Amino acid sequence: MEGDVIYRFFYNGFWRIDWGFGNPNKTAVLILQLAFISLGLIGSRKWIKLIGILTFTIMSICLFHTFSRGALLAYVLNLSFIAVFLRKRINLKTWIFIFLLLICFVSYISYIGLVKRCTASDDKSVSNRLEIWSYVPQMISDAPYGWGIGNSGYAYMKYYQPENRSEEYRTLVNSHFTWLVEFGWLKRIAYISAWLIVLYVSFPRKRRLSATIPFVIISSFFICGFFSSIAEETILWMIPAWYVALSFYQRYKFRKLVVVPFLFIVSLVSVLYFASILTWKYSFGYSSIIRLKNDDCVYIGNSNKVNLIIIPDETVLGKRAYIKNLKSYVKKSGNTIAICTNEKNIICSSAADPIILVFGGKNINFSRLSSLSSNIHIICPNFSPSMITLDTLKNIQYVYIGELSNDQISCEWNTRKRIIQIESVDKFIPDIAYFIETMPIFRK
Repeated sequence: MEGDVIYRFFYNGFWRIDWGFGNPNKTAVLILQLAFISLGLIGSRKWIKLIGILTFTIMSICLFHTFSRGALLAYVLNLSFIAVFLRKRINLKTWIFIFLLLICFVSYISYIGLVKRCTASDDKSVSNRLEIWSYVPQMISDAPYGWGIGNSGYAYMKYYQPENRSEEYRTLVNSHFTWLVEFGWLKRIAYISAWLIVLYVSFPRKRRLSATIPFVIISSFFICGFFSSIAEETILWMIPAWYVALSFYQRYKFRKLVVVPFLFIVSLVSVLYFASILTWKYSFGYSSIIRLKNDDCVYIGNSNKVNLIIIPDETVLGKRAYIKNLKSYVKKSGNTIAICTNEKNIICSSAADPIILVFGGKNINFSRLSSLSSNIHIICPNFSPSMITLDTLKNIQYVYIGELSNDQISCEWNTRKRIIQIESVDKFIPDIAYFIETMPIFRK
């Protein structure tokens, strides 16, 4: 997982090969590609065949020492594919050699503990991945236009991560899921279709070992992408991209590049993709209260009618915990809240004069904000009141100051009208749900 450095580089007392990537899983993908390239040499002349066997063996041992389970799965699946695909062309002598080599490999991976790592039932890295991936359909459905490139991990932590978990994630620890969540619908369909087309084009036409290499390299990259964020490493695309180009060229050269199957695949994927999301949404009790409205404006609630808009500040509310608190409030109250990072991202709701809660507010353009509403509330301001014009101040209903706050800014605000003291608070609101419920405008 994306976490402990010691865990990432060592397992069972053995060093996990890295090669400078900073992630053994990424290294494993490169080693896997080199292993299959060397495997393709076995079908050549005798001395090249020996080099191929030796290089494949060395690369396999290096792969085992990355302790990457995703790469090992891709390794086993693609070797099995080659064996089945070429079974009629493999003689008895070769089968015996493969069997002996297999015994040696299994014995070695058992010795270094890789088998134990693959079969461990209490591995948190596996359970954490499964927990993240279980929210992928929700994240896709909640953001038709995507969460934005590089925002998948943060979106998961902020809006979907269970309250009892606090792990940090940059991605969804899955290249395919990460991009499907970050992309919009059109790019999602294009992404899946592109992969299916590439796998179709690279599938071997002839039962020769060399003909299988493009497919197994591309499919290995595809499989590994399900278990780690390996696709973000540009260098790992180079070898698969070369074989993709080679596969297209060969198909074109031998007049096997047919357009109709491509169009059929794209159409089929589109139908199946939409059908799977809709089936999951309406048949398995899907009821998300999260909806991404624009680049960084999120609705929490089941309605599009928003009367309360929140502009957060990390110094006042924290990074993510307040979201979980707001979700509980929304489920309890039945209200819908819009969370916008700044006044530029606010979407005009159906309310004629929405209530806007500004936490902190140092970098907020209150002149623009006052044009959207005359019902503005500032909580724990971190800027001087002199920075706001008198006309804008008229649209500010109340300013909430922590009773424990005695800095200069708080003192300046305390000289103003319509100031409300927040009991037992300095500059941080520990429970935003309770704060909203006790505000004068929400008291029943």
